[in-house]
Amino acid sequence: QREFMGRLAWLEAALAACGGPFFCGDEVSLADAAYVGFLTRCAHNFLYFKRFDIRDARAFPRIAAWFEAMELLPAFQATKQDAYFEQRIYQSHPDRRNGAERCMQLG
Repeated sequence: QREFMGRLAWLEAALAACGGPFFCGDEVSLADAAYVGFLTRCAHNFLYFKRFDIRDARAFPRIAAWFEAMELLPAFQATKQDAYFEQRIYQSHPDRRNGAERCMQLG
């Protein structure tokens, strides 16, 4: 958990470096495209499995602002997956299935 919190602190600093809300400032870039899938999955799965919200604006204001800005983009709207889909992808991996099923009570 300590390592993950350090990674989130790094993301907060990276988003702050150019003034945000995106990694390169006011305009979306390839850096945002590189992170969108990973951070979206983290947001869904950590909230569901760990009850930990990386979108909490009090704890992670830059990350929360990044999500808000991303959600305004038509490309994000057209390609985003819902939380249920993300959870099913996570639990479908054979190494994670047993733990995910217990946690999600899927049987």
